[in-house]
Amino acid sequence: DPTPPICYAGRCLPYGRGVTYWPLAEVLKRHLASSDNDAEALVRAKLGEREILAVTLGLEPPAGLHPLAVQERLHSGWVDFLESIAAERSVILVVEDLHWAEEPLLELIERMRRDVAGPVLLVPTARPELLDRRAQWGAGGRNTTQLWIEPLSANDATEMLEQLLGTELPPHLHRVVLERAEGNPFYLEELLATLIDRGLLERDSSADVAIPD
Repeated sequence: DPTPPICYAGRCLPYGRGVTYWPLAEVLKRHLASSDNDAEALVRAKLGEREILAVTLGLEPPAGLHPLAVQERLHSGWVDFLESIAAERSVILVVEDLHWAEEPLLELIERMRRDVAGPVLLVPTARPELLDRRAQWGAGGRNTTQLWIEPLSANDATEMLEQLLGTELPPHLHRVVLERAEGNPFYLEELLATLIDRGLLERDSSADVAIPD
């Protein structure tokens, strides 16, 4: 049987210190079977000749390197790293919430898309406003496909609610939840969790309820 692909995933954070390469830090820690509690010496030992990748984890680069040289070596190091993995098995790399990414990460994602040779599927997810910063990404291109995720229809949202809850919502709450969620599955989950936390699903009442925006 063919070897299944190895799947990595990381998520950009909206704020915080040292989060520039956060999603790739998550990928690297998984690959190294490392944790935040590992000593720096152990992490560097695991990286071996790829020590420059330690910068991804917020560690200091090799001494004497100019900051621009650090970024160049780090980005080329990630290209080589992915190629080395892809030489043994296919790679799926998911980077979520790329609309929160800082410029160095966007530049690295673009370089991966352009330069990595081998069976690598790069799947960034983002809100449409990312195209305000990277308009060319919306134009597609070689080996590139853009997929727009549309809101759930009312029928699909209803089906999702029933699967999450295991039963039907009371008509009043059903209408309000669908209106507030606007077809966003994450909002559906959060609104349903709010109703459960407040015990509103246990009430046989059509009184007005305070549903968060």
